[in-house]
Amino acid sequence: MRAYLKQEIGDAVDAQTLQRFCEESPDMIEWLKDQGVRFRGGPVSSYKTSYPTDDFYLYYSGNEKAHPYSRHARPVPRGHRVVAPGMSPGKALFEHLCRSAKAKGVKFIPLARVHELIRDDGGRIRGVRYRAVAPDHPHARKHAVLTKLTGKIGTWLPGLVKGAVDRAEELWADAASDGEAYAGAVILAAGGFIHNREWMTEHAPDFMKISPLGTPGDDGTGIALGVEAGGRTDKMGNITAWRFLSPPSGFLEGLTVGRDGRRIANEDLYGATHGDVMMREFGGTGWAIYDARTWRKVKDQIREQTQLAGRNAIGICSNSYVSGSSIADCIFGGRRAGAHAAASMQSLSGRQDTRDQP
Repeated sequence: MRAYLKQEIGDAVDAQTLQRFCEESPDMIEWLKDQGVRFRGGPVSSYKTSYPTDDFYLYYSGNEKAHPYSRHARPVPRGHRVVAPGMSPGKALFEHLCRSAKAKGVKFIPLARVHELIRDDGGRIRGVRYRAVAPDHPHARKHAVLTKLTGKIGTWLPGLVKGAVDRAEELWADAASDGEAYAGAVILAAGGFIHNREWMTEHAPDFMKISPLGTPGDDGTGIALGVEAGGRTDKMGNITAWRFLSPPSGFLEGLTVGRDGRRIANEDLYGATHGDVMMREFGGTGWAIYDARTWRKVKDQIREQTQLAGRNAIGICSNSYVSGSSIADCIFGGRRAGAHAAASMQSLSGRQDTRDQP
């Protein structure tokens, strides 16, 4: 696992962090099960897929079987789908983790946006200032309806639902009120900045014309708060651009070429890997070429292989994204941050107890 991921992540994290990520992966699955998340083994699809149908819950999620990755590590299927139908496993994962957190006493404040950190007299961060919409506000239900209607389609076709999304933003701005939250430790965990066009122009101008994959909340606020707290940014130009050729897998048997006629890359690479090469070396333009026999194969495979249906810190997927690496890194990093915060609070509490003793 480490030999394969080393090729994917490059210098995104140090060797010790990668080793820890790999060593803790089995326990991570068991921890998720303890929170109610369901997994299933079983057969692996015989065809290449970036996301399997409901017949399969274990799959090759990245470039494991593709050249040159397969030369450095024995291909093994490590993609684990949460047991849920269609495109809903991600939602099911979050719902299980949300219920588990609430059962442990975590208080959720929905529709909240943090805009400032609170420091004590010694400069230590003690909380956050935010704006939020109260759940019983009349606009809350309207906002929920618009978000549900535009959430999925807005990810893939943002222009189609821009008006509805803008209206949801207006409802939030009109109903939000100020609030503060205090804690012994503050963890920043937010998305990227694909919807911050000023930052995109500054850090990734070549990606300005691609359709943004994210939500309006991916505006870089979490990153900005981290900088305010004394952090520094890195790899801000690493934008993932997707152009998936499959499913069906017959599409991988063609040839992809750029504007100058050169082959773009190995066609059975993960879509984000192939897309990154196309963006950075071919200006984002290319063609896929198929002969008649392959085209007939593609049409025959459509029914069998298809179904209807962030980033606040440098992490495992900061250099190269493959299916599942982002959510795995979020859980891995989130648990590490939580454990560190808990240990810091215990340490502070111990010192306070010592000072309080006569």
